[in-house]
Amino acid sequence: MVAENTYKILQGIFLEALDSIINGLYDGSRLVFTNDFFEGTLAISFVFIGYLIAFRRIKDEEIAHKIVWTLTVFVVVYTVLYNRSWYDYLVEVLNLPMNAFLSMIKLIVSSTNNEASIENIINLIATQQDSFTSYLYEKGSITNPAPLLYGLVILLSGYFLLLVIILFGVLSFLLAKVVLALAPFVIVFLVWKKTEYIFFNWIKLYISLSLYTPFTLLFGLISINTAELGVQILNAVKDDFQTNSFYLIVLILAQLLTAMGIFKIPSIVNQIIGTSNEGSSLTGGVATVSAGAAIISTVSKYTGIRLAGKTVVSGARQAGGAVINRGSDYLKNKIQMR
Repeated sequence: MVAENTYKILQGIFLEALDSIINGLYDGSRLVFTNDFFEGTLAISFVFIGYLIAFRRIKDEEIAHKIVWTLTVFVVVYTVLYNRSWYDYLVEVLNLPMNAFLSMIKLIVSSTNNEASIENIINLIATQQDSFTSYLYEKGSITNPAPLLYGLVILLSGYFLLLVIILFGVLSFLLAKVVLALAPFVIVFLVWKKTEYIFFNWIKLYISLSLYTPFTLLFGLISINTAELGVQILNAVKDDFQTNSFYLIVLILAQLLTAMGIFKIPSIVNQIIGTSNEGSSLTGGVATVSAGAAIISTVSKYTGIRLAGKTVVSGARQAGGAVINRGSDYLKNKIQMR
C-alpha cells in the first residue's frame, strides 16, 4: 500500500531536491570564488603583502594581522571549493556533531521502544489514517452521519500530526544540510567586524535545525504510543461502534496533544542555544517579514533617499559633498576588518 511507503516516498523526493540544491550551491560558490578575476586578485594580494612584510613597509602590527586574517579566510574558501570532494568532506566534518547526537538519541529511544523511529511512526500513522477513514466512511451515511463526522475530524487531526512529524523530523534534517552547504558564502563574513554576526547567526540556525530531528525522535516515544492507540481503537470500533465511539474522541485529543508537544521543540531548542527569538525556527515566518521591513528601512536610510529634498534646495555641489562624506564615514564604520 502507498500509506505503508509514505516515508520512503517523501524521503526520495526530499533527497533528490537536496542533491539539486547542494549542487547548485557548490556551482554558485565556484562561480564566485574560483573565477579568473578572484584567482588573479588573490595571487597579486599575496605578492603585494609578501613584499610589504619582507621590506617592512607595514608599520602597524594590527594592520598586518588583519591582512593575514583576510587572506587566510579567502584561501580556506578557495581551497574548499577547488575540488568537489574537499567540499563534500568539509560538509561531512561539520555535520559530525549532529550525526553523533542523533545516533545517541536513536540508541536511547531504541532501548525503550525499537519501533519508535521516524520511519515507523510516519508509516504507522499514515496506514492508521487510511484504515480509519475508509472504515468510518463506509459505515456512515446520510441517516447515520456520526461516523462521517468522526472520520473527518480524525482525518484532520491525524494528518496534522503527520505533517508536524514530517516537518520537524524529516524536512528540518534536510534543511540543516542545505544551511550547512552555505558555508563558503558565510565564512567570508568573518573578515569584517561588522558582518561577523552573520556567521554566528548562521551557526545558531544550523544548530537549531540540527536539533529538531533528535527532539522529534524523543517525542517519537509518545507518537508511537499514539499510533498504536489508534490501531487498538480501530479494532474496538469495528467490533462495536456504538459502545466504543467515545474512544475516537480520546484518539483525536491524543493526536492533537502530541502535535502540540512537537510544536514546542523550537522553543526548547532556542532555550538550549541561549536565544529567546523563535524567528529562526520553521514557524517564524512573521519574524522574516519584520526583518525584511527593517532591511528596506535601512537601505532607504543609507542610500541618500532622504537627501533628495536637500539636493534640490542646496544645489548639486553641496549635496554631492554631503553624500560623499556620509558614505565615506558609513563605509569606514561598516567595512572594518577584524
